[in-house]
Amino acid sequence: MTLVLRTAEEEKPRSQTGFTVDLPVGQYIRYKVRPTCGLASSVKHIGMMDDPRYFDDPERTTAEHLWFASGFVEYRIPNYLVGQETASCLTISLEICSEAPYYNDNWPSDITFSINNMDVATWTCPGDFGSKRGQYTPEWWVDTQYGLIKVLSISDEGTFIDGVRFSDVRIDQLNIKTGQELLFRISCSESAANCGGVSLFGKNFGNYPQDIRVTVSV
Repeated sequence: MTLVLRTAEEEKPRSQTGFTVDLPVGQYIRYKVRPTCGLASSVKHIGMMDDPRYFDDPERTTAEHLWFASGFVEYRIPNYLVGQETASCLTISLEICSEAPYYNDNWPSDITFSINNMDVATWTCPGDFGSKRGQYTPEWWVDTQYGLIKVLSISDEGTFIDGVRFSDVRIDQLNIKTGQELLFRISCSESAANCGGVSLFGKNFGNYPQDIRVTVSV
């Protein structure tokens, strides 16, 4: 029998300055979606297309691509803060676009990002991109091909997307501390000026080999 000692770095999903986690797009904890909608893994459709019931399918955790015309998906971000630590900055990077039937490169959508039930930013995506193949999109997939990589950042200076200020919501308003549930919601309201839906991409779909990447800095 061999005893293997793990280093402190291997045991902890965090460093002295915070932590980073990758969330698979199918690992949402709540949803409310309207067709057109569906999920796909890297090898097949998950359930039937345009039937929201399949967002409850156990295979949803293998999804590399999901889409819906309106509604939301919500994720629980693991919280590895300890002691008296509080977050000084929250950064979320993800590949995302609108959702049109088949695809439509000119299909604007007002997509809202929320943290702990607080809307922090609404960004208008210009389209649902499918005229070119996604670099990592499986060959069998023929509809939406890729999204845009967007970086949402909330600090003590406000909320930014790709470095552009979107709102005055500051990190201290989000109550991110030890033991606090940390929720991230992506939504498109039916009442939005541009109700163009949401498409999300995991590491084996689209143009970027990553899931939803979250960094909490202390």
